[in-house]
Amino acid sequence: MQKSVNSITLSTSSTRAGLDVAFVGFVLIDILTCMVAFALERKEDWTLLFPVLLQRFYYRQLMYVVLFRSVKEAVSGRPVGWRGVEPETPPQSPKTRPRPAPVEGN
Repeated sequence: MQKSVNSITLSTSSTRAGLDVAFVGFVLIDILTCMVAFALERKEDWTLLFPVLLQRFYYRQLMYVVLFRSVKEAVSGRPVGWRGVEPETPPQSPKTRPRPAPVEGN
């Protein structure tokens, strides 16, 4: 019985190590491609590279929040709009009709 528990723990830890290696590899590839993009833009400020990498992590988390909210709303069956800016109503026109401009020469 003890062997099966240890083998499960071993396979879980090896899977975790494989996932860690894959994640670090992904981050390194992302950093490398960002550096290549900055190198191709000759006059680009290299100090912007750090915020770009931070944005990768925060943007991904934001997309997870959006994904889970949209799946939750889809499962509940409620339609969800873009929640954009509501259009303003145009100002009310005066009740009197405008007079035509006088025509010169008559």
